[in-house]
Amino acid sequence: MEKNNKPFYKKAWFWIIIIILIMMFNGGESANQLSIDTNGPVAEVTYEPIAIEKLFDDLNTNPAKAENLYQDNYIEITGKINTIDSDGNYISIESSSDKYWLESIMCYIQNQDQLNVIFDKAKGDKVTIKGQIVEIGEIVGYTIKIHSIQ
Repeated sequence: MEKNNKPFYKKAWFWIIIIILIMMFNGGESANQLSIDTNGPVAEVTYEPIAIEKLFDDLNTNPAKAENLYQDNYIEITGKINTIDSDGNYISIESSSDKYWLESIMCYIQNQDQLNVIFDKAKGDKVTIKGQIVEIGEIVGYTIKIHSIQ
């Protein structure tokens, strides 16, 4: 009797291990851990306006290069709200273009003033966010700490 073995990448245990590893290497940061350090001196920050489409073009073309270009940068982006977290920890915004309809940027809310702005918004509303890119990855996309939202 011949044993029919599936390739290892088609087995459930393989994908469970992959998911656990992604969660471990993702840092396990919760929204509460993503906060702006207000203990040091406040430096003047310049936010670079950039299109969401440009961010995703760069990430999809070469993730390593995108991380090198944008990690820890201060940016200003405009897009439409895709998700509003019910706990008020984050929103996700997406491009107005149909080209990137499955991709969005996670934006973590840092204080009550930002949350109050979100309370007056709805999914699909256009917003402009100034913040710092704190994480970039092929799977997670971009993660931003919000400094201001309009």
